[in-house]
Amino acid sequence: MPTTKQTIAQYPFERLYVAPFTQKRGFDERSLTYKMVPIEQARQLTGVKVLDTVVDGLIASALRTKAPGHRSHTNPKLSATVQKLTGLTLPELRMHWHMQVAYDLLHYTDLPLQEIMNRCGYTSMPTFSRTYRRWWHTSPQRARIAARNRGDIGKYAL
Repeated sequence: MPTTKQTIAQYPFERLYVAPFTQKRGFDERSLTYKMVPIEQARQLTGVKVLDTVVDGLIASALRTKAPGHRSHTNPKLSATVQKLTGLTLPELRMHWHMQVAYDLLHYTDLPLQEIMNRCGYTSMPTFSRTYRRWWHTSPQRARIAARNRGDIGKYAL
């Protein structure tokens, strides 16, 4: 029986991903109120210039407020390099990134769905909703409602 060669990614997604937040809700004991306080990003460079550049681009894409006019063409050599390092092709890494950003923004901010959709590179709400539902097994609207019920909305800000 032939065995399949299983590779362990040198840089798994969880190690690369940085949430898009710059502030978190904190309790001020002096005034006995909650206020937003700055948080430091946990971004750690890999030392692999091409991968760090790709991750920087993904981070910047989450900070955009408008969807790009077009999707960029994927360079096969770049995608192969990214796959060797992460275990994901460049389009797969991009999809993982955008779906995690969508999850974080839906669950922890009060940004409108339209803005979240744009930040994740989508121009159509039905396409975004369908993709989110397939990825997370719930609709963006239901995810937002569940986050509100748990009191998670407003924990972080961009």
